[in-house]
Amino acid sequence: MMTPAVLAVVTLELIAACVIALQAVLHINRMSRDTRLCVFGGWVLLGGSAAAVVAGVLAGKTHPDFYSATVMLGVALVLIADRRRG
Repeated sequence: MMTPAVLAVVTLELIAACVIALQAVLHINRMSRDTRLCVFGGWVLLGGSAAAVVAGVLAGKTHPDFYSATVMLGVALVLIADRRRG
């Protein structure tokens, strides 16, 4: 059984990974044929790694880490706060 602190970290990781994956899908959908391949590849890798975290948490194969959860939360907040469109 997980302690409340571990459950909070896992929940934080799950929410952050869902936000990152959703933002990656939205950015990829807005891309055109003129988008540089490295930009496209970056968003694919970011979204794919976030989706892998979500799948790992839902499958129960996760190793809660406060530092990685904090980094994922920071990336998710940056993606939400970014108001540039293009």
